[in-house]
Amino acid sequence: AADQSASRETGHAPTELFAARSRSHKIPVRGQKDFFPDDSEEQRQRLEQSLTEHWSLVSEERVEKLGNLVKATWIPSEGIVELQSPAGKFWQTMGFSACGKQLLLPEEALYLMECVFHLELPLSVQDGYERFLSPSTVSLLQYQVFGHLKRLGFVVHRFDSSSEASDRKDEDRTPPETSGVRPAVEGSEGRGGTWWLTDVHGGQSDPSPASGSSHWDFSSILFPDVGSRERQPGRLPSPDPSLLPASLAVGVCDVAPWRRRINLREVKTSPKEQKREEQRRGVNKDREVRRCRNWTEYRALLARRRGRRSGRPAHLWDGDVTPLHDPGQAIPTGELLDKISVIKSTHLLEGASRLKDSGEWRICFNVYQPDSVADFRKSDPGKPYSRVCVCSFGGPVPDLRALKTLALQSGDVSLVFAVVDHGDISFYTFKDFTLPTDVFP
Repeated sequence: AADQSASRETGHAPTELFAARSRSHKIPVRGQKDFFPDDSEEQRQRLEQSLTEHWSLVSEERVEKLGNLVKATWIPSEGIVELQSPAGKFWQTMGFSACGKQLLLPEEALYLMECVFHLELPLSVQDGYERFLSPSTVSLLQYQVFGHLKRLGFVVHRFDSSSEASDRKDEDRTPPETSGVRPAVEGSEGRGGTWWLTDVHGGQSDPSPASGSSHWDFSSILFPDVGSRERQPGRLPSPDPSLLPASLAVGVCDVAPWRRRINLREVKTSPKEQKREEQRRGVNKDREVRRCRNWTEYRALLARRRGRRSGRPAHLWDGDVTPLHDPGQAIPTGELLDKISVIKSTHLLEGASRLKDSGEWRICFNVYQPDSVADFRKSDPGKPYSRVCVCSFGGPVPDLRALKTLALQSGDVSLVFAVVDHGDISFYTFKDFTLPTDVFP
């Protein structure tokens, strides 16, 4: 009588139930793939065995008691599955409640699928794949990663970028970087003021105005050296009126009284200083100095002369490309190694806040460790163990912009890329690291 009641309840004979209970639930492990056929008998037998295991697994019928099944209904307009009977132990880590109903996301329903109805008709597993997986819900690659992590015991939830952005809003208070170039400020009459450009990298002022080259011809403007020791006339003629404002008139300047005041007492010098003074060459007699049109060219001339005196060859130091370090400059070894390093160390979050998200890459899931299932609460899941971004093996590799934007979204949680290759899933991660440097004091 017990055998007959069990047969009526499940539709299977007791022998079939016992056989199904002892059946292995492990997924067959694939071996090493042969890339080229060699027409050998051993290769043919391995291929037939693999295909037999595959079709046996696909055609295998899952046997469960009807009392253990949870029924649900697929709602395509909302893209969710509504439970029609009380949920089982899976409800501790999966599903959500809304308007007094117990609901499942499409990937969760497909993973748990035993008896799902649509239009009062039961859906097969094939129908579940066709209806639950779509661009508006989850893709096949994302579900493969979801199912793989669930079978390993992890708790997997969808990633909500809006909640993560609101959590970071209070933490990220870094002021925006200001450029060294000042904008034009509008005056009271709406005219833009003229500003001097500032070098962004060095913070040095450019001696030339923003409008371009100066309209002054310094080769035709003579500035008298009233302090020269040479014989000079006692009166300076009035300057050219074109160089003065229209309402200003300057007459002849008598510099003789001023010279008498600054030379009241004769300075006594030693014979050595007198000899040095005789050998000293006046700066105005230097042809290279007289060719300098402004102070910038004069300072550049002095720098070139100092370089020649200090043993810095002009072909190395006068061009646009110069050595990374001056051998005559003594600095510690650590600073020297940092100075000559062409590729500087960087961090994924450095400058990530200024980048615009392209939308090509996105984080799919939050993953929690298996040992946290006992204490896991859906209302307060806590900090994830990692976040997963799903991509295809045949697709592009994420560039630096994508890595920075995804790392900014992930925050202080490690970001993992799940790469799917025809069902085989590999996990990769990009982390900051520092190259070791052997520096001894």
